[in-house]
Amino acid sequence: MSEQPETSDLSPFQASIAAIRSNFVSNLGTHLDALEPLVLKISEPQSRAVAITRVCEISHKIHGVAGTFGFAELGRIATEAELATTAPLPDLQDLDAVESIIHKVCDLIDCIVAIRTEEAAA
Repeated sequence: MSEQPETSDLSPFQASIAAIRSNFVSNLGTHLDALEPLVLKISEPQSRAVAITRVCEISHKIHGVAGTFGFAELGRIATEAELATTAPLPDLQDLDAVESIIHKVCDLIDCIVAIRTEEAAA
């Protein structure tokens, strides 16, 4: 695993970017907590529209900056989730695909948060 540079070794600009990246990673846990229950709500007709809209909003936030902070795969999958949820409401046949993409986003977030937690503990 690559070592993170000491904050004192960074230029002020690099330190700012590192702080923003750290904040992004911290917020991933919040996004995960929001996404997981939405998967269940998508399968419920009475809450589907609100759940899909919320998934789209969260996915948009993630894909917008994930690649910038070195999480290209997360950005790619979040883009897929956003695109899947911006079209007219998916019909029942497409809901499985939407749920699958959301699970992929959640799995990647879990991995990133776990790695960052291990790095912080080291």
